[in-house]
Amino acid sequence: MKKKLFYIIPVLAAVAVIGFAATKIPFPSAPPETSAESTSLASTSATTEVFTSESSTVTATEKITEIIKSTTKKQAVTTVQPSTEAPTQTSTTITTTKFLNLTMPDFQIPTLKQETTVAPTKPVNAEYDSSCFDNTVFVGNSRFVSFKNFGLAKNVYPVVGLNVDTVFTKSVAGSSVPVIDELNGKTYEKVILLFGDNECGWPNHDVFAEKYAKVIAAVRERIPEAEIYLHAVLPVSVNASATNEFGCNNETITKLNKKIEELAAKEGVHFIPQPECLKAEDGTLIPEAASDGIHLNKKYAKIWISSLADEIIYNVGE
Repeated sequence: MKKKLFYIIPVLAAVAVIGFAATKIPFPSAPPETSAESTSLASTSATTEVFTSESSTVTATEKITEIIKSTTKKQAVTTVQPSTEAPTQTSTTITTTKFLNLTMPDFQIPTLKQETTVAPTKPVNAEYDSSCFDNTVFVGNSRFVSFKNFGLAKNVYPVVGLNVDTVFTKSVAGSSVPVIDELNGKTYEKVILLFGDNECGWPNHDVFAEKYAKVIAAVRERIPEAEIYLHAVLPVSVNASATNEFGCNNETITKLNKKIEELAAKEGVHFIPQPECLKAEDGTLIPEAASDGIHLNKKYAKIWISSLADEIIYNVGE
């Protein structure tokens, strides 16, 4: 009896072990029902799992290959022919990537403001307005007296007989300081100088130019920022030229003006030529412009200063 039990117990134990192991072995089952919501390429992970269909059994690898081919075909069609209709339900989930239609925002290049100096606009058909010379000063001989006497400019310092020497010693009527020192402490933008009439009789015009250069330097010392203008000597009438008082005649004036123009270029200042509005056809002063053939009456003094305003204030014709 003991001998039989010795053989039976191992057999039963073996049967029990086999039975227990049998309960842990998975058996093939039908694949779950597939839909667009439940199946995707990402959910197929076990390439050795077996799928059973009604007529055949295929491996997971073969199934994946079939799904990939089907998905690629559908995506290609969708890419070439986009449609606004709802997608047809299939057994495979197709992941669609939507790209944002980005547009570059409008970009405007900022405009840089350029600072420019523009000359004042002269009113059309307007009477001469002396206020245009409020920031200008006139310094010179008796030719400028008409500007002051007729009220054509307020900043005028003329002296009868003034020259490039006496500008440092003589004073205007009612003042005790030399003419040149009238500029001390002033902030004029433009200084117009008129010399040469009283220097026509000087034997050496080079000396005149040298002394005139000292006048320019004195102006710069007193008003460093001002623009300096050297006005040409005005012509005289035929009769005044023939009289040749103090050596003042149109032939000498022409030579002297050439020196003044050369000096202006050398010193880097402006040169104002003889105004054409005061000249007759032969280049002499219009006879009716001055009773003595030299100093202008009110009508022509106004014509003269108006032409200066056009040239250096309004830049007419530039």
